[in-house]
Amino acid sequence: MSFKNIKSAVVFGLEAFQIDIEVNIDNRGFPGFDIVGLAAKEINESKERVKAAIRNSGYKFPNKKIIINLAPADLPKKGSLYDVPIAVGILSACGILSADLNNFLFAGELSLDGDICKIPGSTLIAVEARKKQKILVIPESNLFEVGFVKSLKILAYKNLGDLISAFQSQVFQSKKPDDFKPNNLPESNDLIENIKGHEIAKRALMIAAAGRHNICLVGSPGSGKTLLARSLGTIIPDISENDFLDVMKINSVTEEDFSLRPKFRSPNHPISHKVLIGAGSPFSLGEITLAHKGILFLDEFTEFDNKLISALRQPLEDKKIQIHTREYQITLPCDFMLVISANPCPCGNYGDPDKKCICSDHQIQRYLGKLKNPLMDRVDLFVNVFSVSSSELLSDGKTTETSGSVRDFITQLREIQNLRCENFGLERKSNADFSPEEIKIICSLEKNAIETMNSLHKKYSSRSILKF
Repeated sequence: MSFKNIKSAVVFGLEAFQIDIEVNIDNRGFPGFDIVGLAAKEINESKERVKAAIRNSGYKFPNKKIIINLAPADLPKKGSLYDVPIAVGILSACGILSADLNNFLFAGELSLDGDICKIPGSTLIAVEARKKQKILVIPESNLFEVGFVKSLKILAYKNLGDLISAFQSQVFQSKKPDDFKPNNLPESNDLIENIKGHEIAKRALMIAAAGRHNICLVGSPGSGKTLLARSLGTIIPDISENDFLDVMKINSVTEEDFSLRPKFRSPNHPISHKVLIGAGSPFSLGEITLAHKGILFLDEFTEFDNKLISALRQPLEDKKIQIHTREYQITLPCDFMLVISANPCPCGNYGDPDKKCICSDHQIQRYLGKLKNPLMDRVDLFVNVFSVSSSELLSDGKTTETSGSVRDFITQLREIQNLRCENFGLERKSNADFSPEEIKIICSLEKNAIETMNSLHKKYSSRSILKF
């Protein structure tokens, strides 16, 4: 009888946890191959992949009683990343590998010919390997995703044969990408220089982008709300170095191409609670997490279900979402800019100087009821968007501002915000994220200014709320 313990990891939500792959090979009893430890169907199917990969890599698969235990046994495991650690454990238990494997953490899927295939969640696994001070062994195709994780030794292989040869010879070459460069995804066509007119709305978008403020665009159909909202995605700065890892974790799980450009997520109003917020079985990330450090655009906001609108309140406030079910409790990041567009009334023409509204006052008030939802307390900017005149549309005038130049300017403004925070001994953050106490510190008003503000407030509300 032979026993080996191989380290691997289980990915859940946006975290990975080290687990043990226990391999027991027994000469007694009938030959067999069983996997236990709350393994999903795809893990049980790995038995045939592992058998074929070992044989096609030039090694003999033991015709004995093999039991694989994924410990701890009460933690659900899914995915195909356990193929490589299972294969390594079997070959080690057979004596083909004599190296000490305690300092290594293995992950990877095997094809039938022995190739080691790319897996989702490798960035999370890399972070856990660094935490546990293990040497990470992964597919070479995942090297891009884990190569930037600092203070981590990485071994990456294309196939099982190369991996086994390296461990037999004890000659390891730690790998890092030669030059880590995120994918340059195509720039959106919704550039701000292509939008004619709407000078006030574009100014509001710049203010929102600089301070990461939530914004609401209200206007008649065809006035340009959606185009303006999409142009916002072209002027916000690249993801900062501090946020890089969090966003990379999300991309690693979803297996999306990674770019330094923030994500622009635009779900339609028939969306379900699970798709918007996350959860379900199997677990999946919601749109609010996929939009982390980017933009969540809710077009035709008044068409969204009231329950969905209410569900956004706490994530907007806390910048994270806590999901509790019978099976798990998980906390996910969701720090996004919320952009809302809505018609002003059922016919869409209320307030438009060039179009006549046919709705009654009752219809208008009822329609705008959702814009009075407590969620709107988290929205900082409200902009009326009117249709552009034909003379503006047909004009040949070209703006000197481009999405690139505006983005550079906004990047400078954010640096000013960061320097201001450092000068006051505060954590770096955008204007929209300051607490009332921090606002008092940074934006302290002189006595004359306070008196002016209070007099203006008394004039319009008959009471004063400014107290410093």
